[in-house]
Amino acid sequence: MSMNDKPEIRELFGEFKIEEVATTYNVAGANKRKKVKELLIMNYVPANISNSI
Repeated sequence: MSMNDKPEIRELFGEFKIEEVATTYNVAGANKRKKVKELLIMNYVPANISNSI
């Protein structure tokens, strides 16, 4: 699952595999973009992600 990168989310899902990714939010009709960080929260380690993370 993907969620906003907030300390509360990191704490709540701390026992799971968490990968930080950058993305851009677009607000419909406002023509504005905002760069943000999202957390990919997984209950497994995908084969394409380094074991050192």
